[in-house]
Amino acid sequence: MGEVAAVISATMRRFVMRKFLAVVSLVLTLGLIGACSARVNDSSQANRREDTFIYAIAGDPISMNPLSTSDRWGLTVTNMIFSPLARMDAEGNLEMELAESVDQSEDGKTVTVTLRPDAKFSDGKPVTAEDVVFTYETMLDPANGQADKFMVGGKPIQIEQVDGRTVRFVAPQSSGALVNNIVFENYILPKHVYQDVEDFSGNQIKGVDPVGSGPYQLVSYDQGQDFRFKANPHYYKGKANIDKVIFQIIKNAQTTKAALLSGEIDASLLEPLDVLALDSDDIALYPYSEGRVGYIGFNTNTIDNEDFRKAIFYALDREEINQAAYFDEAYYSSAHSILPPSNPYYYEEIDKYHTDLDKAKAYLDQSGVEDPLVRLAYNGESQLEQTIVTMVQEQLGKLGIETELKPMDSAALSAANHDPESTDYELFIGGYIMGLDPSAYAPFYTSGGSKNYFKFSTPEADRLFQAGEVEVDPDRRKEIYNQAQSEVMSNAIFYPYVDNKKIMAVNKRIGGVEEANLVPIYQFGDASQLEIQTTKEGSHD
Repeated sequence: MGEVAAVISATMRRFVMRKFLAVVSLVLTLGLIGACSARVNDSSQANRREDTFIYAIAGDPISMNPLSTSDRWGLTVTNMIFSPLARMDAEGNLEMELAESVDQSEDGKTVTVTLRPDAKFSDGKPVTAEDVVFTYETMLDPANGQADKFMVGGKPIQIEQVDGRTVRFVAPQSSGALVNNIVFENYILPKHVYQDVEDFSGNQIKGVDPVGSGPYQLVSYDQGQDFRFKANPHYYKGKANIDKVIFQIIKNAQTTKAALLSGEIDASLLEPLDVLALDSDDIALYPYSEGRVGYIGFNTNTIDNEDFRKAIFYALDREEINQAAYFDEAYYSSAHSILPPSNPYYYEEIDKYHTDLDKAKAYLDQSGVEDPLVRLAYNGESQLEQTIVTMVQEQLGKLGIETELKPMDSAALSAANHDPESTDYELFIGGYIMGLDPSAYAPFYTSGGSKNYFKFSTPEADRLFQAGEVEVDPDRRKEIYNQAQSEVMSNAIFYPYVDNKKIMAVNKRIGGVEEANLVPIYQFGDASQLEIQTTKEGSHD
């Protein structure tokens, strides 16, 4: 996997440079590119390299509440400190974490979890069934924003402690999604630490220092600067190979790349543009799939004309967007549905809304919209999204639609997405990684869904997602979700364009990257497996 940049053909490089120069010209005019300063560690490089791994992240978390965080950096930090019962790998197989076993009954109504006997929290106390029951009962409280994950047929699951190591989850009816909903991204809290907390609904749990069962403990957080961690001596897989980890917050992609090349940081995610220009024998590249869908969302509070939305759909060219943003198919697949192409439930026969300007013009005429103008919101700190919105602006301009670019910081955009009354924009750039089970996508497309950023749903979509959740027959379940995908896409509220790979760039002095398991969202599935090598021989190539 080593010299991945070499796969880009000379023709593609010429295409990239033409697009890149055009985009940079506009972005410079807007004043959006520029290096921003990032604090360099005050200890010497030699000293910090002996026992410290420095990883660059692109921003502060939106939320640090382990029960409800859903943003990339919030989950990345949470995954260092806390552990779930189990995870699902890219093929949908369970990987045990705090659980020794997870078993579902034949009727699909009951899941029994048995905990590992050696699991402990970072304060040395054992992880018990009582902690699991406390965590899930807290999440079941509607005030805490996660209750919809644990509803089956509109009714909550019941949680029972069987003994000190065993918990039983009982659904009111059969559910093909029950195991996924119980284990996916649900981190266990120690009851003895959190039982007196009165409010779990915010972006932080106030009044307690975080205590979890993950590979590291949080030492400090300096907003806008860094997170500092130390190895958890009680981690059930054994103490981490590297004693100290720093997440350095660097919002500017060019500053991040410069820090990586200079050795000030050890690793970072890079965008394809940065890989294209990367020239260093000291850096290894690890592309990996996340099963992500990147999309253009429609805020139906402000764009409720379906014909106008479809005019925009047919005017857009996802292939051109992807080539400009990701450069080479080694780094992306085009997406056409609410599920990524790699998902086993992906419906290949979905209406793909291929670019058709004649159809676009017909829908625009039919819409009756005169002097069309749309505001397109995006993360103004992302160079990648700047490229994407520039392409969208150009494509809609061919249809006579004026596009006002609206850069926002990620927290403000997230807040507007979650506000059911928001009228700040018509379109927005979004993306999600929701795992393999299609029931996890329901909150985006159903009435009252906690992630319905489009402010839109239909009775038919509600019916289909509810039916799919409780269906246990695999073939019937697939057919239901085929219909659900078609129903959502027919309403033109969500324009999917990409399932892009992430590219992890790591200084070759760091080993154990494959053992740490690069995974969706969190990057390192288990950072305890990383190690500092005394030589570069034998590192990834």
